[in-house]
Amino acid sequence: MVESGDQEHDGGRQVFEDAKELLEIRKTFGDPNEEDTHVFQITTMVQGDKTADEHMQDFKIAAHGSGYVGTLLIYEFKWSLNKGLQEWLNNLEHWPITIKDWYNEAMQLDCQWRQACTEEKIFG
Repeated sequence: MVESGDQEHDGGRQVFEDAKELLEIRKTFGDPNEEDTHVFQITTMVQGDKTADEHMQDFKIAAHGSGYVGTLLIYEFKWSLNKGLQEWLNNLEHWPITIKDWYNEAMQLDCQWRQACTEEKIFG
Protein backbone atom coordinates (compact mmCIF):
# COMPACT_ATOMS: atom_id res chain seq x y z
CA MET A 1 0.00 0.00 0.00
CA VAL A 2 2.83 2.40 0.77
CA GLU A 3 5.12 2.81 -2.23
CA SER A 4 8.67 4.15 -2.33
CA GLY A 5 8.45 5.97 0.99
CA ASP A 6 5.24 7.80 0.10
CA GLN A 7 2.62 7.85 2.80
CA GLU A 8 -0.88 6.91 1.79
CA HIS A 9 -3.85 8.06 3.85
CA ASP A 10 -7.27 6.47 4.04
CA GLY A 11 -9.88 8.92 5.31
CA GLY A 12 -7.35 10.71 7.52
CA ARG A 13 -5.90 7.47 8.88
CA GLN A 14 -2.36 6.32 8.24
CA VAL A 15 -2.19 3.13 6.16
CA PHE A 16 0.68 0.76 6.91
CA GLU A 17 2.06 -1.86 4.59
CA ASP A 18 2.04 -4.54 7.27
CA ALA A 19 1.90 -5.12 11.02
CA LYS A 20 5.70 -5.15 11.23
CA GLU A 21 5.80 -1.48 10.21
CA LEU A 22 3.21 -0.57 12.82
CA LEU A 23 5.07 -2.49 15.54
CA GLU A 24 8.30 -0.71 14.61
CA ILE A 25 6.59 2.68 15.08
CA ARG A 26 5.20 1.55 18.45
CA LYS A 27 8.67 0.35 19.48
CA THR A 28 10.18 3.70 18.48
CA PHE A 29 7.57 6.01 20.00
CA GLY A 30 5.82 3.83 22.60
CA ASP A 31 6.41 3.61 26.34
CA PRO A 32 9.62 1.60 26.87
CA ASN A 33 8.58 0.80 30.45
CA GLU A 34 4.89 0.12 29.94
CA GLU A 35 4.54 -2.31 32.88
CA ASP A 36 6.32 0.11 35.24
CA THR A 37 4.05 2.92 34.05
CA HIS A 38 0.95 0.84 34.80
CA VAL A 39 2.27 -0.17 38.24
CA PHE A 40 2.98 3.49 39.04
CA GLN A 41 -0.53 4.44 37.89
CA ILE A 42 -2.36 1.92 40.08
CA THR A 43 -0.16 2.50 43.12
CA THR A 44 -0.70 6.27 43.01
CA MET A 45 -4.31 6.33 41.79
CA VAL A 46 -7.01 7.77 44.07
CA GLN A 47 -10.76 7.89 43.62
CA GLY A 48 -11.22 11.53 44.55
CA ASP A 49 -14.51 12.99 43.28
CA LYS A 50 -15.11 10.20 40.78
CA THR A 51 -17.87 7.66 41.28
CA ALA A 52 -16.68 4.14 42.08
CA ASP A 53 -17.76 3.13 38.57
CA GLU A 54 -15.65 5.85 36.91
CA HIS A 55 -12.72 5.07 39.19
CA MET A 56 -13.02 1.34 38.52
CA GLN A 57 -12.81 1.92 34.75
CA ASP A 58 -9.61 3.95 35.15
CA PHE A 59 -8.21 1.36 37.56
CA LYS A 60 -8.95 -1.51 35.18
CA ILE A 61 -7.13 0.24 32.34
CA ALA A 62 -4.04 0.80 34.48
CA ALA A 63 -4.19 -2.67 36.03
CA HIS A 64 -4.38 -4.36 32.64
CA GLY A 65 -0.69 -3.89 31.89
CA SER A 66 0.62 -3.86 35.45
CA GLY A 67 1.11 -7.57 36.03
CA TYR A 68 -0.88 -7.31 39.27
CA VAL A 69 -3.39 -10.11 39.86
CA GLY A 70 -5.28 -11.72 42.72
CA THR A 71 -4.93 -10.42 46.25
CA LEU A 72 -2.33 -7.78 45.38
CA LEU A 73 -4.66 -6.28 42.78
CA ILE A 74 -7.55 -6.29 45.29
CA TYR A 75 -5.45 -4.47 47.90
CA GLU A 76 -4.33 -1.85 45.39
CA PHE A 77 -7.94 -1.29 44.37
CA LYS A 78 -9.14 -0.95 47.98
CA TRP A 79 -6.28 1.45 48.84
CA SER A 80 -7.19 3.61 45.86
CA LEU A 81 -10.75 4.17 47.10
CA ASN A 82 -11.93 7.02 49.30
CA LYS A 83 -11.46 6.38 53.04
CA GLY A 84 -15.18 6.04 53.79
CA LEU A 85 -15.72 3.50 51.03
CA GLN A 86 -12.67 1.55 52.21
CA GLU A 87 -14.15 1.37 55.71
CA TRP A 88 -17.54 0.22 54.42
CA LEU A 89 -15.89 -2.51 52.38
CA ASN A 90 -13.70 -3.62 55.29
CA ASN A 91 -16.74 -3.82 57.57
CA LEU A 92 -18.76 -6.10 55.30
CA GLU A 93 -19.93 -9.28 56.99
CA HIS A 94 -18.80 -11.38 54.01
CA TRP A 95 -15.90 -10.06 51.99
CA PRO A 96 -15.98 -10.43 48.21
CA ILE A 97 -13.52 -12.95 46.82
CA THR A 98 -12.58 -11.91 43.28
CA ILE A 99 -11.53 -8.48 42.02
CA LYS A 100 -14.75 -8.40 39.97
CA ASP A 101 -16.75 -8.95 43.19
CA TRP A 102 -14.81 -6.13 44.89
CA TYR A 103 -15.55 -3.82 41.95
CA ASN A 104 -19.26 -4.64 42.12
CA GLU A 105 -19.47 -4.20 45.90
CA ALA A 106 -17.63 -0.87 45.77
CA MET A 107 -19.93 0.40 43.02
CA GLN A 108 -23.05 -0.67 44.93
CA LEU A 109 -21.95 0.92 48.21
CA ASP A 110 -20.80 4.10 46.48
CA CYS A 111 -24.13 4.37 44.64
CA GLN A 112 -26.08 3.90 47.89
CA TRP A 113 -24.00 6.56 49.63
CA ARG A 114 -24.46 9.05 46.78
CA GLN A 115 -28.20 8.38 46.73
CA ALA A 116 -28.42 8.92 50.50
CA CYS A 117 -26.53 12.23 50.14
CA THR A 118 -28.93 13.37 47.42
CA GLU A 119 -31.98 12.40 49.50
CA GLU A 120 -30.56 14.26 52.50
CA LYS A 121 -30.24 17.41 50.40
CA ILE A 122 -33.79 17.04 49.11
CA PHE A 123 -35.54 16.06 52.33
CA GLY A 124 -33.22 17.80 54.79
